[in-house]
Amino acid sequence: GEMSESTARKEREKQKAKDLKQAKESFEMSVQLLLIAEDSLKKVNPKFLEGIDNDARLKIDLAWALFKAERIEDLPKAEDALEEAEAKCERVFGKDFERAKRVRGSFCAEKALLVRTLLLRGAAAVVKRESDEATRLLERCASLCSEFDVDLELVSSLMMMGFDERDARRAVRAICSTEAGRFNTRDGQVQSCLEFLNWMETETQLAAEREIVRRGRERRARRLGRTRGGALVDVDLVDRLMCLGTYTEKQAAKALKETTNDFNRALDLLQAEASRAATREQLEATMVSIGFTPEAARLAVRDSDRSIDQVYERMSALQASSGAGAPGAGLPELPGTGAATAGVQPG
Repeated sequence: GEMSESTARKEREKQKAKDLKQAKESFEMSVQLLLIAEDSLKKVNPKFLEGIDNDARLKIDLAWALFKAERIEDLPKAEDALEEAEAKCERVFGKDFERAKRVRGSFCAEKALLVRTLLLRGAAAVVKRESDEATRLLERCASLCSEFDVDLELVSSLMMMGFDERDARRAVRAICSTEAGRFNTRDGQVQSCLEFLNWMETETQLAAEREIVRRGRERRARRLGRTRGGALVDVDLVDRLMCLGTYTEKQAAKALKETTNDFNRALDLLQAEASRAATREQLEATMVSIGFTPEAARLAVRDSDRSIDQVYERMSALQASSGAGAPGAGLPELPGTGAATAGVQPG
């Protein structure tokens, strides 16, 4: 029996060592991938990174992976990454997260980034045997962690009303993190949490609706095509042109493609095309009135800004080439021009 227990213990230790080795290898791979991601992120235009925390999150993950891979020689790199992450959080969210608080209230989940940063910096200080610095960092981390504590009894009350634990915890943190929430009565806290949850549900629905609209706009933009510059047609400008009441979606999109989403130039283009279309329609009606067939008249004035004389010459040439003979000389007066012409019938 003792032999069997000893063998089993050795097997467990062997398996544990194997698992630790595999975990270390996995973290080594994570380090390499995160370093590649860090290099790629450096190629991004800095102005696109000013208002987001992606690079801060990446640096925190890189520091964590270096610790888990036990790469003590890279401890200075991990510390630099953590300091940069903390500085970036302050730039993005404001000092003491004041910018995030204005949006989310007194409690904001983004503080978890700072908690992770302080915890890892504290661990680095422990490794370097800097006890005073480690104590300072970890105490600050513990203070922030206390803000994530929730009243479990209040959470349980909300869950009994049908809310899931995640939403219940979020509501309790949001309400009880305020001074009014902390010192309110229990019934008042429950009511405030319910109001927050109803508001959150409404906001979620609105966000979902906005996402549906956004995706619909993207599909519509792809359907309408791209401008000469390669950008998608601006669907807002298409709608503005259509609201004028005289242009179709196809016409508006075509004009914006030609002008690279320049609204004023597109409108000028559409107005010029409308003027040409009116001229062609007037010429066609005039040619029909002097005896040419509607089909021949449309053919003569199609895609044309010609005068009545030029159109007549084209029709004469078309009739001659078809063997029908040319109409007689002289043209009727074009309405509104005062040009005197003689009535002619096709020969």
